[in-house]
Amino acid sequence: VASEAVEPAVSSEQTRWIIEPNSEQRLQVHFRAEEVAYYSATLTFEMVSDVMGGSATVSVSGVSALPGISSDPQLVFQRRKKRRPQDGYAVKS
Repeated sequence: VASEAVEPAVSSEQTRWIIEPNSEQRLQVHFRAEEVAYYSATLTFEMVSDVMGGSATVSVSGVSALPGISSDPQLVFQRRKKRRPQDGYAVKS
């Protein structure tokens, strides 16, 4: 069974970011689940020195599933002979 190498998550020791007005900070959330299910969570960020003194929330969700094979033979066997040759042997062309 071939498996794809998973890079370890990069964690930052930084717990406070300074984000300038009208700018953005991109986050990459890595998700790994042991069970097949739908997962959802809310990430909450507190804003320090904000005029409103509030927090920002971001909803995240993920679906974990087992790999599967299509049951449609036309998708699985795309390169196929339309009919059997006269000599009775199929030869890959």
